[in-house]
Amino acid sequence: MKSFVRDLLDWLAPFGQELNLKGYESFFKGKLGLEIGGPSYLWRKSIPIYKWAKSIDNYDFSDQAVRHSNGRGRNKFRYFLHKRGNQYAGQADFDLFPSKAYDFVILRDVLEHTANPLKMLSDIRRVTKEGGAPLVVTPNKLGTFDYARKYTSFRHILEDFLGDTKESDDTHFCELKDLTHDHCMPAYTSRQELCNLIDQNEYSRHAHHHVFSLEVLSRCCSKVGYRTVLATENFFPHTIVLALAYSEANFNHKPSVETILKYEQEA
Repeated sequence: MKSFVRDLLDWLAPFGQELNLKGYESFFKGKLGLEIGGPSYLWRKSIPIYKWAKSIDNYDFSDQAVRHSNGRGRNKFRYFLHKRGNQYAGQADFDLFPSKAYDFVILRDVLEHTANPLKMLSDIRRVTKEGGAPLVVTPNKLGTFDYARKYTSFRHILEDFLGDTKESDDTHFCELKDLTHDHCMPAYTSRQELCNLIDQNEYSRHAHHHVFSLEVLSRCCSKVGYRTVLATENFFPHTIVLALAYSEANFNHKPSVETILKYEQEA
C-alpha cells in the first residue's frame, strides 16, 4: 500500500513550481545518470529528470546514509514509479566508478556539505562523458540557516583543494554554530542537537562547510572543466548551475593556479 501511495504521488507531483529547462532536456532524456545523495522531490516535478532519464544510479556517502533502498546492489535504488538504478555507498570515494561512465550527474544540497568541493567536482568530471552535464543545486543562503554567514570565496575553496582538505576539517564549525539564529533552526533539532551533529560531522554530514554564491558555484564548475550553460537563483530557495563538459583538448590552455591566486582576493 505504501508503495502504491508513493507511486501515485510521484505521478501526480502537484507541488512546487517548475524550472524552465527548455532546450536542455536532451542532456537528460533517454540518458544514463548518477545522483549523489537523494532521492529528491526536486527531480520528480520541478525539474523532472526522473521522468526523462533512461536510468539513474545513486551514490551515498555511507552505509548508514542509504535510507531509501534495501542496501547496495543492482536495481536497489528506487527513485520514481517503476524506475530503478544501482545503489552504491562509500566515503566519497569515486574510484569505484569507471571514467566517462555517465551522461549526467545530479546533486541537490550536497556540495555545501563537503569540505573539499573542487575534489568532488573533479571526481564528477572524471566519471562524466565528454559532452555530459552535471546539474548542481545548492541552497540559497537567504532561505536557510546560513543567511547570516558570508559567501565563501573562490580562493578559499581553491586553497582547500590545493591543501587536500579532508572531511574531518572543522574550520567553519564555530562560525556555523555562532551565526545560526534560534528561529532558523531546522524544526527537527534543538540547538544542542545541532551542535552535536556539527561536532560529529564526519559521520553525520550535517554541517554546511561552504556558502555558495551563484558566481562561485559556476567558477568551481569551470575550474574542473565544465562550461556553465544555465545559472539561476530565481528558483528560490535554490542556487542552480547546469554545466557541460569541455573537450579534453580545452585543458591545454587555462590559467595556472598561481595566476588565479594572483588576481583572487579573499572576501
